[in-house]
Amino acid sequence: MRMRALVRNREGNHEVSLQTNDNVHSLVEVEVDGEFGAEGAPANQVSYRARVEARAGEEVIRDLMHATDRVAEVQNTLRVSTPVTLLQIEAVSV
Repeated sequence: MRMRALVRNREGNHEVSLQTNDNVHSLVEVEVDGEFGAEGAPANQVSYRARVEARAGEEVIRDLMHATDRVAEVQNTLRVSTPVTLLQIEAVSV
């Protein structure tokens, strides 16, 4: 599978583009919750929810989301010192 992601963020404007193989995913939403203790202390109780709308079947979208959770650099870097839990996924075929 080939993946391409682009995230642009400016004040008042946030844009995400995600493409896998020839599928362009029209909506990606991620909500993350966590806690920090003292300054410099690692995060704890980190969890997230994700929603993807794409021109693919829901099972394909879910498989992609679970695969991303297993290999994504951000989650895996955090997981070195604290658990990161995927609480909920929503896959919508459009």
